[in-house]
Amino acid sequence: MDLSATLATFLGGLGLFLTGVTGLSVATRRLTGPRLRRIVAAGVSSPARAALAGLGAGLLTQSTVAVTAATGGLVAAGVVTLRQALPLLSWTNIGTTGVALLATLDVRSAAFVLLGFGAVLPFFGLDLRGRLAPLLALLLALGMQLLGASLMKAGLEPLRDSAVLADLLSGHASVAPFLLGTAIACVAASGSAANVLAIALAVSGVLDLGHAALVVAGGSAGSGVAQLLSARGTDADVRRTARYQGAWKIAGAALITVLLVLEGLGAPLLLALAQAASDDPAGRLAVLIPLFPLVVALAAWPFGRAAAAWLERSVPEAPEADLARPRYLADAALRDPATALDLADREQRRLLERLPLYLDSVREEAVAKPPPGMAPASASLEAAIERFLSHLQESSPEAVESAAVLRNRNATLAALREATTEVAAAAARAEGPLRGTVHGLVESLHALLEEAAEPTPELLDDRTAAMDALRRRVAVMGLDAAGHDALFRATDAFARAVWLLRRLAG
Repeated sequence: MDLSATLATFLGGLGLFLTGVTGLSVATRRLTGPRLRRIVAAGVSSPARAALAGLGAGLLTQSTVAVTAATGGLVAAGVVTLRQALPLLSWTNIGTTGVALLATLDVRSAAFVLLGFGAVLPFFGLDLRGRLAPLLALLLALGMQLLGASLMKAGLEPLRDSAVLADLLSGHASVAPFLLGTAIACVAASGSAANVLAIALAVSGVLDLGHAALVVAGGSAGSGVAQLLSARGTDADVRRTARYQGAWKIAGAALITVLLVLEGLGAPLLLALAQAASDDPAGRLAVLIPLFPLVVALAAWPFGRAAAAWLERSVPEAPEADLARPRYLADAALRDPATALDLADREQRRLLERLPLYLDSVREEAVAKPPPGMAPASASLEAAIERFLSHLQESSPEAVESAAVLRNRNATLAALREATTEVAAAAARAEGPLRGTVHGLVESLHALLEEAAEPTPELLDDRTAAMDALRRRVAVMGLDAAGHDALFRATDAFARAVWLLRRLAG
């Protein structure tokens, strides 16, 4: 046995497979885009439909990370509730076993065909000017995964008779297979990598079925850890869905390990079912790999309400979360353009109504200070409105012009928010003789913003000449360089805010 050649083949296969995992995730996001969000949003009307939607989303993307992120975004946007999303997240894990199931077959020829189409067509410019690029990238990534799995199996074949490796991985009550699966899945951030490794080890004869099953269980635990680590510092609802997915995988790994231990003590359970279904190791693993998440999903089904309550307690919502969450937008409204446009207009009115609050942080007459984090929350809401209007234009040609008007208004509101916060920041820094002047600008702008919903023409007169006169008048006060800079910034932001208000009213 040439150990160096064996190791090179296995590592090459593993590298190809992991590259394919990353490429497939990127390609499916490009290919599905808004479609994945629509699948998720449309599939949660009942637990049974949510389970089917999760299964379909998992098959489509082969990535629990992508589905969990899309679902978390929809929960954060108020399109679906956390309770509705949990069955979908559970059943996604069954759908994402698709690539591993293909790896149980002899698919080297199919891998070469996929690699050929994925690489040759774009090279010769046969990708319809880039329109087929996402699909061809998906085929290329899938081909790399399948070829990598085939090479991993071939690389491990010479190790069939290695007594040292057999003792290490399959000794009595050994935890090495579980830890191996955990490590591979953690590094790759994918349970599929551990599944394919288990197949390679079993098909090559290095591991028996029970120890290969432990590699799969360890892969679930490692993938869960990676899922938990990926959600730090994000929106509360996104962290809740990621925490559920991670905890589901880790708890599922524990449940499956307990069942395997019981089976080792003589109880005929999952391994017995797989052995009855097939005579060869690959076929048995083809039964076990989707069976494991199916068992966990069914076990978790009665605990959905309790899981949602635990997530809401363990991941508290930030005070500004409600400010960032759309109250009116819903993907279902995209089917009726008139309703969708009205809902987007309502969200924009929310943004308009909160503009005066930015100045209350520096106004002596303010009754209360603005909520913390209001500016980034408003930016998130602006982004949600922009996505909604973009999807409306894609799905309803008759609404393109009206949606474009609202998208321009959205951009104006964002610029107005920035100008208003600049005036507030300048007022907070103003000192000495400049303080009264800048705070006068704050009061004037506050009055204009209070009337922004129904402005009168005289309120929105061009203030450029007035700002120039103010700069000349204050310049004789003997300001230093910092004072002149603060004055210019405050007056420039004020004039810009008035111009944006005029644009908004026009």
